[in-house]
Amino acid sequence: MHSKGGRPRSSAALLIAATALTMAIVATAGNAGAGTRSCVPAPSGAVAATNSVARATALHSYDDYIEDVVSAPDICGANVVTNDNLGKITIGLHIHDRQGFVVGDGYRVMLDTDKNPATGSTAAPGVPAGTEYEIEIHDGASTLQHWNGAAFEPVATQSPITTEWLEDYGPALEINAADIGNATGFDLVYVTTNATDVDLAPDSGTWSYTMTKLELTAGRLLLGPARAGKPLLAAMEVTRSDFDIALDEGKITCAGKLAGKPLRGRSAFGSDLVGCMWRLPKTAGGKRVVASVAVTFQGVTAKRSFTIRVK
Repeated sequence: MHSKGGRPRSSAALLIAATALTMAIVATAGNAGAGTRSCVPAPSGAVAATNSVARATALHSYDDYIEDVVSAPDICGANVVTNDNLGKITIGLHIHDRQGFVVGDGYRVMLDTDKNPATGSTAAPGVPAGTEYEIEIHDGASTLQHWNGAAFEPVATQSPITTEWLEDYGPALEINAADIGNATGFDLVYVTTNATDVDLAPDSGTWSYTMTKLELTAGRLLLGPARAGKPLLAAMEVTRSDFDIALDEGKITCAGKLAGKPLRGRSAFGSDLVGCMWRLPKTAGGKRVVASVAVTFQGVTAKRSFTIRVK
């Protein structure tokens, strides 16, 4: 990942989110990648696809047909929104005909945070009715604006809206839910512009997103042999629901007992696994190990336990 437009990223957090988002995008679009299968020209007479496909508890993907603009950045499929347990919302726009921010291009994300088109902004070209908040992306930086009853005006955010151009995808941003009123969900529209040309996604109506608590799913537990005088290895697959990918951060706890006495463990992340290691003493033969592998991330814990007899 790298930031285009010459601007440094303002937060290392989005680098992690951007990496995870890229992996999630590829998974959402299929093995061929977001840049191929998810970019589909509209059939004759068709309108933009308005489907929302849930791949995980929090991650949603939205598709739009291409080749419906002249000069504005052309919004493609696999546009994504997700959230975590820290109140961070990550939004990605898939632009199939750009490789970075270009002078004259505009990007906006319109949010109807009360899901009521009768409140918020009035309809105008590129501005759907009912918008309370507008995130404007320009040359690698994003600003937030709020509808004051007559126009959008800038509002201060708790922290900068971190913004990244994902290679072979498009702009992605991370914003605090508190900055948009801690909405439990919102309707949204993506807008791109160049001169007088505008692309809306979806072409009509809105997409909908609901904020969801993070979940960690404990998958397989891979267990090595237990031999006296040798290390005992255990590794657990854990999937995070916000990006639907393997967890690779958090606090690992390796609890263990050998014949009822505490057994100290060491932990590490590696190869998309949460790993623990306990060194068994040479006198451990015939004794039973009762242990567990657990990981806690953003206040959520995944855990698997096991029992094994030492040879």
